[in-house]
Amino acid sequence: MKQLKKRGYERRTVAQWEALISEQAHSGLAVRNFCIERGIGYSTFNCWKSRLADGPQPVAGADRFVELSPPAVSVDSRWEVELSLGADVVLRVVRH
Repeated sequence: MKQLKKRGYERRTVAQWEALISEQAHSGLAVRNFCIERGIGYSTFNCWKSRLADGPQPVAGADRFVELSPPAVSVDSRWEVELSLGADVVLRVVRH
């Protein structure tokens, strides 16, 4: 039975990409040669270089939450909450 070769992908943090991009800039090597020496995908390197050149990235989900306060209602009141989640998906919670 033939064994599949595992691909050597390595997940890197933003800080690691910043360090690699800085290292390449100071290495005197062309981006393609630097990537070959480090075993980094050329297009992946360029994607991260472009992404980081656009400035600091927002914290994931930081702008996706809105603080809600419950309305002042009596315990016996009926209420309804509806969230539009996009792609025609709506979450509706109703209390009768």
